Amino acid sequence: MSDLSPGPVKDDEGLHFFVRDPDGLTENGHVNRTFVLQAFKNGLSVLRDGADDSEFHQTIEELKASWIPKEKKVHGILTFKAAVVRYHEGNRAFCVYDTGLPGKPLHADIMAPALKPELGVSNKALKERALRMLIDKIGNAFTPASEIRNGAFKALLEDAA
Repeated sequence: MSDLSPGPVKDDEGLHFFVRDPDGLTENGHVNRTFVLQAFKNGLSVLRDGADDSEFHQTIEELKASWIPKEKKVHGILTFKAAVVRYHEGNRAFCVYDTGLPGKPLHADIMAPALKPELGVSNKALKERALRMLIDKIGNAFTPASEIRNGAFKALLEDAA
């Protein structure tokens, strides 16, 4: 647990993944696979439900500064419960860690567990299966950028356009 975090992420907590435009979502409204690969590396960053507006503001500013090309903008957020990504058919699927950061105590990361070898299945195929599962579990409960926190960041987000 991060020293900056108020505690472990509970199963019933909502998590918010920021989606960039124009390529952050597929035609069916699910997150583009390219943007969730971090779960297999350093962790897929999300904000927890209890994050205050300053944490959302800081996250938006950090995303705007990091995206190349700079024309990219926050398209919205996908929201889902921690338990949805943590479990699959009663077994552990993905890990959700509280990873509070300076200014963002309610930051969390989704991490893929070590892949379990299966006879006759390549590691690449195992990773692809896990990636598809994560995308399906994140789902498509999308909130457009202009509606995040009841429009609290509309001006900030328009600056990114």
